[in-house]
Amino acid sequence: MVKRLFFLILLLCWVVNIFGQADFKGTKFDQVLIISYGGSVVDHINFDFQKLGVEVDTLQFKHKAFLTIEEGRSLYDLLVDKSSYKGIASICWIPHLCIYFLKENKTVNVIEVCMDCNRLQSVLRIKEADPVKYKGGVNMPKGLSPSLNEYLQKMMEKYSLDYRFFQE
Repeated sequence: MVKRLFFLILLLCWVVNIFGQADFKGTKFDQVLIISYGGSVVDHINFDFQKLGVEVDTLQFKHKAFLTIEEGRSLYDLLVDKSSYKGIASICWIPHLCIYFLKENKTVNVIEVCMDCNRLQSVLRIKEADPVKYKGGVNMPKGLSPSLNEYLQKMMEKYSLDYRFFQE
């Protein structure tokens, strides 16, 4: 009985995790804000990654840039394109960038990117970026494709955002 109950709870958690997370594809937004966690890992640690529907206090971030509508749309198109996740990923996970997708100044999605390990995490599910599942229960993250990585690099260069941690 206990084993069945435990298995049922695990199954329920898995179903909620897979099907309960809202999908990023189709999300409406009117602004895209990129923030570099320049300075220290503390910027990332103190960041409340999960909150959606809140206004962003842009004054708290020193290294930031609002993308143009066209740049934001291009980034969104890349993020929801399956071919954007063909790269190799590592597991270091010390995010360097945060990308806010906003609608009427409120968050509709938040994505963190680690440029070193070449992967991202999103509050809303990006199905195309879901980890690859192997036999034995091993999940391997998908890495960003060269095109998505290059686009992010281009935006960082254009707006003078550095993804490497540096001293203030």
